[in-house]
Amino acid sequence: MLEPAEFLAREQGRAQARKEGGVADAGGGTGGEEVDGGRVREAEAAAEAWASPGMSEAMSGAAAAPAVPSSPKSPKPPSIADGDTWAAAAEAAEGGSTEAPVLMDDPGGSPRRSVSISGSQPAMSPPILPATADAEVATEAEAERRNQPTQAFHTSEASPWQWETDDGSRDGRMSEEVEVQTNDGTMLRYTHTYRLGYSYLAGRRAGSVVLLHGWSGSRRSFPQEVIDGLHAGGYSVLAPDLRFHGDSDKPGHGFHVARLAADLRALLASMDLERTVLVGCSMGAAVIWSYLELFGSERVGGCVFVDQAPLQDRCEGWEWGSKGIFDAKSLERVTASLNAGMAEFADGNAASCLTVPLMPAMLDILKGETLKCKPSQLAALMRDHTHQDWRPLLPHIDVPCLNLYGDRSGCFPVEGLQFLSNTIPNCSSVTFEGCNHWLYLEEPERFAREIVEWANSRVFVDV
Repeated sequence: MLEPAEFLAREQGRAQARKEGGVADAGGGTGGEEVDGGRVREAEAAAEAWASPGMSEAMSGAAAAPAVPSSPKSPKPPSIADGDTWAAAAEAAEGGSTEAPVLMDDPGGSPRRSVSISGSQPAMSPPILPATADAEVATEAEAERRNQPTQAFHTSEASPWQWETDDGSRDGRMSEEVEVQTNDGTMLRYTHTYRLGYSYLAGRRAGSVVLLHGWSGSRRSFPQEVIDGLHAGGYSVLAPDLRFHGDSDKPGHGFHVARLAADLRALLASMDLERTVLVGCSMGAAVIWSYLELFGSERVGGCVFVDQAPLQDRCEGWEWGSKGIFDAKSLERVTASLNAGMAEFADGNAASCLTVPLMPAMLDILKGETLKCKPSQLAALMRDHTHQDWRPLLPHIDVPCLNLYGDRSGCFPVEGLQFLSNTIPNCSSVTFEGCNHWLYLEEPERFAREIVEWANSRVFVDV
């Protein structure tokens, strides 16, 4: 591996040689000052970044790391140990490459440390280095233009990267634990699963699915079969823990569905995603409706709503709300159940939301995730959620939608669930026969397949 000083000297020499001898540049023409200056500036920036304490620590031992095997479906990403990595990034920025070089850890080595991408420095967040100027994620100017705070984005120090292959092939995937900081300082944790050779630009413009769990759940509510099915369909998958849930922070404020929608906006902005497929299960669907009402569909390609009626409370003219929490008295009963014991509540909740039996190990995971929540916070959040009426919003949703529900839902009558596809202009509906509220746990392979087939035919038709 070239040392930074050697790399810088080489690039300066190449630039001088092009000026004197008319050496052809990477784009096929003679070496112009613009291209040469860009490569030298990139080399100078690389040398400066390499010399910084944080980069020195992160890169220690990089030369000894084994190369990441290449995927037969995508070109081999340059290794961080390759002296041409920074030059390749410069060529990509000048249009010489359509895919950004991928900066990866040794699959069996240490995880990445916290890497901020705020400010005007080149984005160095794993696993990618943006290829063009319009792919920079969180510059101060862009944050000001969007009238929102610059977001922090970094990998979790506690979670190593996982490296997997499918059926013994070399076409594997990466799964990383990531944190994003919202504008009130709350840290959200999520998992990002994507294919080796993942392109940042491709990921932000098409092919990302965000899975939003329901009340008292977490990202681990989605079984591996769901992640595998979406991944096999060509999609990268982001599964966050909503605030007050899972491993995300649990502050003493923000007990509103609208606050969760603002958190979702922070997540999408931190990755600069576009045309995202948002999948909301139960209360997760309400988070999507709030997001669309507050921020519009600028970053959204399509929405999937899973077993959730647009109003939980019952009122005059609306008897299709929740079967369990539909007025002040029923809310009091659930609050009392939470305070009486979270373990018993978790068992009862699973019994009411499942028809198909699950493996004991999965039930233990679901219960363990519920036990991470605080009873008072769940009660406060449900108090806001249950009276929110999203029916007036539905006719104004302007992206393709998919409505998935179980015909044996223990939470809502079928009429309340079918109201979505009857009211949203571009919404198809699929019934999961014999399934309950947690249909993504009861038929996970079909759940993923329905989303992939719908997204391919209704959202990403032009891709």
